[in-house]
Amino acid sequence: MHQHQEVQVSLILKGNGTLVIGDSVHSYNPGQLFLIGSNVPHVFLSDQAFREKSHMISLFFTHTIFKDSFLKSAHPKILNSFIAKTEEGCKISHTDSKIIEIFSSLQAPYNIENYICLLQLINYFEETATTPLTAFNYPRKISDTDGKRMQLIFDYVLNNFKNEISLPHIANLAYMTPNAFCRYFKQRTNKTFFQFLIELRIEEASKLLTTQADLSIAEISERSGFKNLSNFNRKFKQIKKITPFLFRKSSLHNRLI
Repeated sequence: MHQHQEVQVSLILKGNGTLVIGDSVHSYNPGQLFLIGSNVPHVFLSDQAFREKSHMISLFFTHTIFKDSFLKSAHPKILNSFIAKTEEGCKISHTDSKIIEIFSSLQAPYNIENYICLLQLINYFEETATTPLTAFNYPRKISDTDGKRMQLIFDYVLNNFKNEISLPHIANLAYMTPNAFCRYFKQRTNKTFFQFLIELRIEEASKLLTTQADLSIAEISERSGFKNLSNFNRKFKQIKKITPFLFRKSSLHNRLI
């Protein structure tokens, strides 16, 4: 887990996994486009269940580029809208071939073509529906030690979320007492460890609901780490604002149109 001053725009070309950003958890797959704001803590974690390695292309830039007089005069409203989106970050779930062409044309730093790519991306984010990523911004710089410790926690949880994970065990992995771990984790993610674990399980369930039509909701509940179906339904609706059944039905409908 890390943060940097630059704004990051990333296109997923291959692979599946999870993006942990600020206080939120999102799954990623090919074709998704992510806008990550300045100094927002984040980490991309590849799904070990997929043999294909993840491949992502990223464009980095600082807010100083927005002071460019040409940029401001050409698209003032579009630029202001894009700057607002960099504050909390956002994602585009389905991109088209035009975006792949834009990222494929990226060159070494300080190349004029990259400036043109950024202009095209700003316009694309204005024309396409986006989903916010996080509203939480960690106020302090994440040290290398913090980053490595959080990476260890995330890696373990991502590989074991289908099983029971006790607080003493995960705290021991971080070389902390349970109480110290709870404070440490919440300070850096704005949520408790078990809130994070539930959200990770719900993201896994969401992927299965949209990709595994042969699995029943009860089977998906179990494969996502929930031991109780009614608890799964309740937590899913609480986080996604829709029942698992309607979520699956809606995703199927969207693929058909």
